[in-house]
Amino acid sequence: MSRHRPRSAVAAVALAVLLAPALAGCFQNPVDAIVERGVEEAIKGATGVEVDVTGDGSSVPSDWPTAVPLPDGSVSDGASITTGGSTTWTVTLRPQGDVPTVFAQAREALKGAGFEETFVTEAPNDASGIFGDGTYTVLLTVADSSGGTESVYVVSEGTGQ
Repeated sequence: MSRHRPRSAVAAVALAVLLAPALAGCFQNPVDAIVERGVEEAIKGATGVEVDVTGDGSSVPSDWPTAVPLPDGSVSDGASITTGGSTTWTVTLRPQGDVPTVFAQAREALKGAGFEETFVTEAPNDASGIFGDGTYTVLLTVADSSGGTESVYVVSEGTGQ
């Protein structure tokens, strides 16, 4: 059983990060808290792990780490989740430019902020990279979508090693 708990906890956390902003963005403010608590309780019930989900789903989370640079662009999703004392943030942006240009600019901004590139894969319509600075690990994905170019940043505390 203990071998499956980490996998289910990771899946539940990922699900909360992806669903909380989408669900919370559909409702007025009083309901946001109810949705947020519901997601938190669902994760705790499924995994036994306590989490704290924050973000309104349409802006950069207020606790976004300032060490991680973000390009200009409209925010379509944003949230953070804290579990076990560690926080993971996610932001989806719609920056101006094509995939290769947007990825190159984001990559240089991260490297300029002291992040080391540990993995990169690039194609004409999508690109991904993993960057770390010893405090944060950033998974960056840039891809074509129906509304233009989309950048997704997932930032975790720690090096991921």
